[in-house]
Amino acid sequence: LAYPTSRKATAIMIRHPLSAAESAFLSLHRPPFRVSKSSAPRYLTDDERQEDLLNWATSTSSSSSSSDIHIAPSTYGGSGLFASKPAKAGGILFVVPSKRCIALPSATSDEAFGEAFRHLADDGGPGGRRAALAGFVAKELLLNKFSEEPSKWGSYLDLLPWQTDAQSHFLWWSDENIEDRLFESNSCDEVISFRTGIEYASEVLQEIIRVDELPWVMLKIPISDGDVAEAIMGAFVCMYSRAFEDEVEKCTKLIPLLDMAQHSYDPNIDHESDGDGNVIVTAMRDLKKGEELSIAYLDVGNDEDLSKFAIYYGFLPGESKSLRELVDERNSVLFQN
Repeated sequence: LAYPTSRKATAIMIRHPLSAAESAFLSLHRPPFRVSKSSAPRYLTDDERQEDLLNWATSTSSSSSSSDIHIAPSTYGGSGLFASKPAKAGGILFVVPSKRCIALPSATSDEAFGEAFRHLADDGGPGGRRAALAGFVAKELLLNKFSEEPSKWGSYLDLLPWQTDAQSHFLWWSDENIEDRLFESNSCDEVISFRTGIEYASEVLQEIIRVDELPWVMLKIPISDGDVAEAIMGAFVCMYSRAFEDEVEKCTKLIPLLDMAQHSYDPNIDHESDGDGNVIVTAMRDLKKGEELSIAYLDVGNDEDLSKFAIYYGFLPGESKSLRELVDERNSVLFQN
């Protein structure tokens, strides 16, 4: 289809360059759900922001308390979730209420751009729904960062890795870096194909999220087109590295707190939806006080799967090194013979 010239465009096709097999791989992105019967403070320290997130994410749930878990440096690198007290197998560790999650209905009901996001989700092809949600997340990030009135998800957004140098996901790399450092990699074509689809989707979203149409009267500092572009790319990084597939609501969603649990092939927590969109996180076995909580993002059975995992998630399971370091040392998963 022709490139859309207005955010009112009703038929926007997001060209997704993935094959059927690759799309099936992405459908495993984070474990799917099973069916079972305030304003954010600004300029806080990391510890204060983490405590703020814990309290905010569980504040409307009567089934759990933020005192059952805490955030601390992970043994896998970065931050992780830990049990603050012993827990029995099957016991509820915490519940993330549906109103704290960010899902497609949030995007399509958005007062400013909901109509355009709805058209994108309905008519945008295989990647349209994910792109619409990424657009909404980017808009909320801009609201949280630049407006005098922060996003209602501010406690969560404040801890997401938005900036270019915050992590080494391939979406943040320059074209020159991809060509120079991945030229002989078996992953190069896949990375270029993935980036091409996301760059096109980003251009579509920049036509929707126009700076002159942002619905905020009081801005702390002016927003540039570059700010919008960076927010959109950061949103896509989060969508691919942190989002979960909800089989109950048939959509991708961001789940605050749960997405801080690190990946493990031997996970110790599980999660499910209660049918109303609330996310219940339980212990898979008895847990000790101070034990790190982990989930299995997906089952990867060979180096080809691991390579795709690295491309979409931005890291290799079991590796504390960044993608840049792994590429520089020509890791065998990324540089197969």
